[in-house]
Amino acid sequence: MENLCGLILAAGEGRRMKTSKPKTLLKVLSKPMLGWVLDAAKKSKIRKICIVAGYGREFLEKYLSSFSSRNPDLAITMVVQKERLGTGHAVLLARKFLENETADNVVVLNGDSPLLDSNTIKKAYELHKCEKNDATVISAKVKNPFGYGRIIRKNKKVTDIVEQKDANEKTLKINEINSGAYWFRKKSLLSILHLIKNNNVQNEYYITDAVKLLLLKGQKIGSFDSGCGDLVLGANDPEQLNIVNAVACQRIIRNHIKNGVDIPNTEGITIGPDVTFGSSCKVFKNSIILGKMHIGNNCKIGPDVFIDGQNIKPRDRIFGNNIFVF
Repeated sequence: MENLCGLILAAGEGRRMKTSKPKTLLKVLSKPMLGWVLDAAKKSKIRKICIVAGYGREFLEKYLSSFSSRNPDLAITMVVQKERLGTGHAVLLARKFLENETADNVVVLNGDSPLLDSNTIKKAYELHKCEKNDATVISAKVKNPFGYGRIIRKNKKVTDIVEQKDANEKTLKINEINSGAYWFRKKSLLSILHLIKNNNVQNEYYITDAVKLLLLKGQKIGSFDSGCGDLVLGANDPEQLNIVNAVACQRIIRNHIKNGVDIPNTEGITIGPDVTFGSSCKVFKNSIILGKMHIGNNCKIGPDVFIDGQNIKPRDRIFGNNIFVF
């Protein structure tokens, strides 16, 4: 197994969410956004992760303790960003973690981007390794790029990443965006972290400047097109969180249908990310199935059912305003 490590940036307060908890602990289909990101990293064969925490660190510590107890094969450490001075500053705080790691490559992920899946992370890494890049940016093409950093290219090669607030009128028309996720050759990243400056509108230290500095050194920068704008969706306010929930819900339903679950009418159906099905199962409308659970072979669920965290035995029939919460 390859030796890979990861950084997850989870220091955001998320004031617009109107909650006392860290933004990354807000839930998508009953599961914290950070949990989605950790699971994607684990499925990508990343075994050592450093979480950069900030606001509400005590909530994060409690959640990570619980997560670690359920995932003993994933080593998680945490550093604290007391002043939120930008993504570049967050990565700089994890310098000791990187220096102590034997991994040659590190992935940097955002704790509030729950839809970036393991398949994308793994494919981006394969490209990163194949092209022998010093950095590989995961990008996407979207209809509405507002709020995202833009990928600048010359002769198809990445030459810059410009944040929304620093972009001119021409740059704002570009629809290829930076997902905020990257693969770096660890030694290359460590060589320029201390050189990142805050000469921008926000007076923040951007991790995107690490890419610029590597380019200036003549290092090789690549990009992986995720091919789907939904993968980079994050949530900065309750409305955006609602959109992320809707997208996640539809994606999960489509995947279960592809895998043989009979869902004749998707109206009112919600299925959590940790629900699995046996063969020959059928789900009827207005069924809400959440938590970590398995539904056995030949089960029929719904209509009008709420189940949270209870395995269902093979051939069970559950319907009609039943509520199962465990």
